[in-house]
Amino acid sequence: MLSDDPYKTEFDRLNPQQQEAVTHVHGPALVIAGAGSGKTRVATMRVAHLIREGIHAHNIIAVTFTNKAAKEMRERDHTLIGSSVLVSTFHSLGARILREQAHLLDYPQNFAIYNEEESEKILKNILKSRLLKTDKLSLVRAAISKIKGAPSLFDGYDAQTQSIFTEYQEKLKASGAVDFDDLIYLPLELFAKNSEILSLYNQRWSHILVDEYQDTSESQCQYAACLAGENHNIFAVGDPDQSIYSWRGAKITNILSFQDRFPGAKIIRLEQNYRSTNTILQASNAVIQKNSSRYEKDLWSEKGRGDQIVVHIAQSDRHEAEFVSETVQSLDSSLNNMAILYRTNAQSRSIEEQMLNCRIPYRIWGGTPFYSRKEIRDVVAFLQLASLPQDTIAFERALKTVGHGIGAVTIAKIQQQALARNIPIFTAALEAVHQEDLFTKKQRHNIEQFCALISSLRQQIEGGSAYSLISSAIHDTGYISVLEKDEESATERKENLEQLLARAQEWDDLNEGKSPLLLIEELVLEGARDQKEQEGPQITLATIHNAKGLEFDCIFLVGLEEDIFPHINAKKTPSDIEEERRLFYVGMTRAKERLCISASKSRFVFGGVRYMAPSRFLREIPASYTKSTKGMSVHAPKVQQKLPVKPQQLNQGQVVLHPSFGIGRVDAIVETSAGEAYEVTFSNDSTKRKILAAHSPMKALR
Repeated sequence: MLSDDPYKTEFDRLNPQQQEAVTHVHGPALVIAGAGSGKTRVATMRVAHLIREGIHAHNIIAVTFTNKAAKEMRERDHTLIGSSVLVSTFHSLGARILREQAHLLDYPQNFAIYNEEESEKILKNILKSRLLKTDKLSLVRAAISKIKGAPSLFDGYDAQTQSIFTEYQEKLKASGAVDFDDLIYLPLELFAKNSEILSLYNQRWSHILVDEYQDTSESQCQYAACLAGENHNIFAVGDPDQSIYSWRGAKITNILSFQDRFPGAKIIRLEQNYRSTNTILQASNAVIQKNSSRYEKDLWSEKGRGDQIVVHIAQSDRHEAEFVSETVQSLDSSLNNMAILYRTNAQSRSIEEQMLNCRIPYRIWGGTPFYSRKEIRDVVAFLQLASLPQDTIAFERALKTVGHGIGAVTIAKIQQQALARNIPIFTAALEAVHQEDLFTKKQRHNIEQFCALISSLRQQIEGGSAYSLISSAIHDTGYISVLEKDEESATERKENLEQLLARAQEWDDLNEGKSPLLLIEELVLEGARDQKEQEGPQITLATIHNAKGLEFDCIFLVGLEEDIFPHINAKKTPSDIEEERRLFYVGMTRAKERLCISASKSRFVFGGVRYMAPSRFLREIPASYTKSTKGMSVHAPKVQQKLPVKPQQLNQGQVVLHPSFGIGRVDAIVETSAGEAYEVTFSNDSTKRKILAAHSPMKALR
């Protein structure tokens, strides 16, 4: 007979470890909640249990990282107990506290919360007043955000950065405003200066629950400790094996040192998994056990052994995408139950193209389709204008992107001339160079430079390859310098442009002798297709970071190669590798029934084919849990393996021989997101390519 008590019905369904966590009332506790172990249910049930034990709902607070998680917890609480406790994100809670106590920090109670654009306006004015270049704005903004996320970093910055930080805070206060980071930074300042105010909140909230504790920053960890008060009634839920956000301030040491911060804390491990088969779990356990920064746990499931993990080593990233699409089409499952996960956004390009070619509907989860990404659309705008001089939309976008010193008023004047005389917009720009009565000398100079860039691209359309055309649109326009002004996003955006170059090279190989105009048309159409809403079942494409918290019957993990996963920029220290391994673990544990992992033997990077080594993470999966498709198993012994030949060091101006592209000349040696590269013009077709120095097969001829 079913109970009329929703709480008791739900409680009886919990396993013993979950019940132990739910019934913990007083003192600190850390619940190590493995992937798929039902942590949300435990957190919700624990709140309900506190109320049944006589703790008033208004004395309980739960802190989450997202509004979605907060809403879900509130709804579950209401179902169980008929009422809701305060469930809030860290930032929303900070705003609530500041609204109540802002006057103690000399802020108005109705302070404004500035968005990114408004905050940057203040910073830009500060930099200008100090005669500093505003192209370092993103770097300064990032430093300020890091200091607010970890105040202990302040003393490590130079005097100028410290001074800018102080002035920025003063300007915000003078405007009666705070920025988003202040919603955690200022409450900490408030508590430090007013112990009686902190005591007030400790009395109000006698019990605090913190979800996803492994993702807390230094400030958030201090914030939670302040709210826990002297009685230390803090109940933290998290999993160090899923700590994957150090790049945005999360510190895994917060959860690993929980018992040091809260002596006598109870540690409860949730190891029963309700999502995946045991094969997937045991393989995941074997991988993550290679890490040292963790709490020991061993996930298991009652779902049975399940299928072995499929491992496929493809000849190239294009063949890898074909393997994925063929497997997707062979499975008797809804597309909604499948996902393709990758390490970086740039990897989606070959996958998206294959999905489009096979007419497999897809969605990009938490991101933007490849051909709709800003940097791709910017470069395509250069190409559109070069091929169609009357394209006013492309003209405006291209000019705003790289037309330094050409503002909205100047653009409007050129547009008016084009309309009045019924001539293409680019023709009007060419004529503006000579119109002294309409434009200043500086404006005419800037317009002339821009027109020269586009004219150069127009010439290449008539007689060059698609690769050289797109390479010029990226490099000769100065667009890379534009991207590098934002240091936080530059690497990812440049990786996307590298994939656009890879697309151009593939197109050249398949369309020898054809005009690059055809590729431009394809890029425009694919950008338009990206923006169309699709109906019906769709396979999900996502980075692993964006897929955290999701689950699917079938997961494809692609690009398991060294320098891709683990990423080349995340291999500097053992802790970097451990986080990459945690990211792989998160990707594996998204799968419920099937897991397919793939890698490529070669990948097109920086204008040439680079031979890739399988990721170390593949070898960390015991062979007993995997089955390989045709071709060499990642666990097979290496046969007749030649020692790698050290690439020859080349200098600018040298004539070189490439085994695939023939004779060329090194025009320049440049830094890229994957290290030093040679810019080479090859004589057989006058194409310019980038070849990674560390993997260059070229030999100097003289």
